[in-house]
Amino acid sequence: MVNILLSTYNGEKYISELLRSVLNQKDIDFIITIRDDASTDKTVDIIESFKDDRIRLIKSDTNLGACKSFLRLLELAEPADYYAYCDQDDIWYSYKLKKSVMALNKNDKEAALFISGCDVFSDKKNYNYKRNLDFDNKLKLETTLSYRCPSACLMVFNKELKDKIKTKNLDIRMHDFWTLLVAFAVEAKIITRDESLIKYRIHENNAVGLENNYLKKIDRLIKNTIRNKNERQRQAICLYDNYRDVLSKENKRKIEKIVNYKIKFKNRLNLMFDKNYSDGVYIKFVFALSVLFGVF
Repeated sequence: MVNILLSTYNGEKYISELLRSVLNQKDIDFIITIRDDASTDKTVDIIESFKDDRIRLIKSDTNLGACKSFLRLLELAEPADYYAYCDQDDIWYSYKLKKSVMALNKNDKEAALFISGCDVFSDKKNYNYKRNLDFDNKLKLETTLSYRCPSACLMVFNKELKDKIKTKNLDIRMHDFWTLLVAFAVEAKIITRDESLIKYRIHENNAVGLENNYLKKIDRLIKNTIRNKNERQRQAICLYDNYRDVLSKENKRKIEKIVNYKIKFKNRLNLMFDKNYSDGVYIKFVFALSVLFGVF
């Protein structure tokens, strides 16, 4: 059994298409737990129109924002063997859950996380391509702490990992970052496939990060870093405080490098020039500046 976790907010434009694709999953048992985050449009009415007993709708008058809403879903979700995050505007291929669970099946006795690839598309812009996530080269604790994380909608994980994800009193960027960081912290099995299992929709609210102009990328990253001052350091501290008892010595060292980077100028320099925490010209540039000026 898979429990699909979906947080909705003013998603009337795409929610029907998303739900039809999810309900069309083949050869697997699942339920969809939806927490509506105080939508003011017709999202809830559209969900209720489906009349499908696999849908569990939780209405709320409190807008928590995407991250806290998904964390609340983790708390409210009915017990299941596996859990999958779902975004309100994507389209799932009918074999997404089956292939994800097949990949996880070999790890039933240990915490495990599966991450797939995706096809990117847009209704309006000329986006229609397979997104190469290059998992083998770029998916590691250091880069997840600093800036890189696959989208939550690509993640499926087993009960063993779900039970280890803490949800209270957190200072984190988003639920996808937190899930992957926890997987690293508890040394869960992380399984990746570059095969596309969903169609990831690009629109005006989520096109950030796919800009091809490097100057615009640098400008955006600098503004985000300044606006969310020390967000990454705070997240590292949160991970360290919540999981220090289970962290390996090596993972402690990697996290402490960010936790303690502002204590001494030497620490900033050591972090700035550590290749493990950044890659790509524009990422290295913004990373170095944010560490140097103490806003990372």
